[in-house]
Amino acid sequence: MLSTLITVLAIIFYTAGIIHALHAILYAKTSKSAIAWALVLIQFPFLTIPLYWILGRYRFQDYITIRREGKTSLRAVTGSALQKLAPFRVHSSRFPFREYHLPESLIGLPLTRGNELALLQNGRETYEAMFQAIDNARSYILLEFFIIRADQTGNTLRRKLMAKAQEGIRVHFLYDEIGSYTLPGNYLEELRAAGVRIEKFGAAKWGNPFQINFRNHRKLLIVDGEYASLGGINIGDEYSGNRSGFQPWRDTNIGIRGPAVQCLQITFIEDWYWAAREVPQLSWTPPAAAPHSSHLLPLPTGPADRQPLCCYSLLRLFNAAREKLWISTPYFVPDDALCAALKLAAIRGVDVRIILPQQADHLLVYLSSFHFLEDMLDAGVKFYRYQPGFIHQKVILVDNTVAAVGSVNLDNRSVYLDFELTALAIDKRFAGQVQEMLEADLGLSRQLSPGEYEDRSIWFKLAVAIARLLDPIQ
Repeated sequence: MLSTLITVLAIIFYTAGIIHALHAILYAKTSKSAIAWALVLIQFPFLTIPLYWILGRYRFQDYITIRREGKTSLRAVTGSALQKLAPFRVHSSRFPFREYHLPESLIGLPLTRGNELALLQNGRETYEAMFQAIDNARSYILLEFFIIRADQTGNTLRRKLMAKAQEGIRVHFLYDEIGSYTLPGNYLEELRAAGVRIEKFGAAKWGNPFQINFRNHRKLLIVDGEYASLGGINIGDEYSGNRSGFQPWRDTNIGIRGPAVQCLQITFIEDWYWAAREVPQLSWTPPAAAPHSSHLLPLPTGPADRQPLCCYSLLRLFNAAREKLWISTPYFVPDDALCAALKLAAIRGVDVRIILPQQADHLLVYLSSFHFLEDMLDAGVKFYRYQPGFIHQKVILVDNTVAAVGSVNLDNRSVYLDFELTALAIDKRFAGQVQEMLEADLGLSRQLSPGEYEDRSIWFKLAVAIARLLDPIQ
């Protein structure tokens, strides 16, 4: 009897494995991913079928469905907002740097002029600007963060939000359930009791437990539709150097005033609608253009995009570079297309420099990065290891003309699985500030030599190979 039951279960599982393997062949992102999933699903269905349900997805279908359900209410608000932005729109056909610009039809948001930009080069500068903006709020505050900690920085934020809510200022607070898994319930309850509207961005929020591989990795503050801050900085003591461990912590944000803030509000209300099924009442009157007209394009990307917008945006920047392409990223596990674009840029004579951390906060990702170094160094790409503390910033500089500051890491999770947000500034003055910042970072970094990986032990190389196989998406 027992042997018969085992045989029946084995037949069921192996049949299910074959069915799932066929699904992977039909819908996997790449042929390599399809082959890998098909092999393990057929050979080890007991273990890999549940993993496939969680890790085999690269489109966040529930987010797409719920956004479609809110099409009428969302479109009414966003359509009106985009119409009001018409005087500030920069049309690519008349733009002198259009080789850096993606079509508005693909992004859904316009490139705008008249923005005032501030480069916030560390946590202290970022929090000072954020808290001052919160203190000065007159109507509403919107927050969206991947990580919120109940430490000194997080408690300062909580007190300020509670005080503003009690003044009658509307506060909408969205946090990622996985990124903020350590956040205690009493932290949130005190905010709710003070009148703060709080929602969690949980991929399984609406009953689907097999979407936890998707995260909202955005870090965004908006105040009164006039000021915004975004970048790599979450809410926690480590970002301002007040926590033991990877110190000093090196990170960067960008402060924005001007019409582009209205575009960022569109991004926020789409995420808020996913979590709360409602569209908050906001101001959709663009602020006056700043005296110095900086062009800015917000790039919200994620697994609900019709096309892989994050990958396309990076490829556009890499391929447009003619003289200089400097990148600072904490995690470097790019796909084949991004690798090829970086190598081709170096081969055609572009000065390609990539700053990585010396220390590792995620061991698998750190090890995986070594898989790419030898081949890219051979093509002329220069790598640097930042020596003091941990460098977490996500910054790209192209030709002293374009600078991107945001939350996107150069790994497959950021590019394909996470909701990310980048500010693409097309402004030589701002790009010059970014260049000075990166030059200082390079001065604190050690350039890697071509033979460094070859000199490693066979055990280290084996660990690199295994870590590469465990990358979340191929």
